[in-house]
Amino acid sequence: MRTIDLRTQPATLEDALGVATSEVVRIVTATGREFILEDADAFEREVATLCNSQTFMNFLSERAQQTERRSLAEVELELK
Repeated sequence: MRTIDLRTQPATLEDALGVATSEVVRIVTATGREFILEDADAFEREVATLCNSQTFMNFLSERAQQTERRSLAEVELELK
C-alpha cells in the first residue's frame, strides 16, 4: 500500500489513479481524513477469496449464533 499525504506532497487525481493501477493507495487529505483507492476488481477478488476461506466461513457461522448484543455506548465504555 502506498500513501499519498496531501498535507506534505501535492498530487493530482491522475497521479493517484496512476498508482492505483498497480497497488492500493491510501490518501490523506489536507485535513487529515483518510481514503483508500483501489482497482474495483480488487474488491470482487477479495470477496471471492473470503468466500473460499473455510476459516472465515467458520468465523461467520460462529458470529451468527451469538445471541448477546451490546450497544455502541457499551462498547465505547469498554474501550475507555
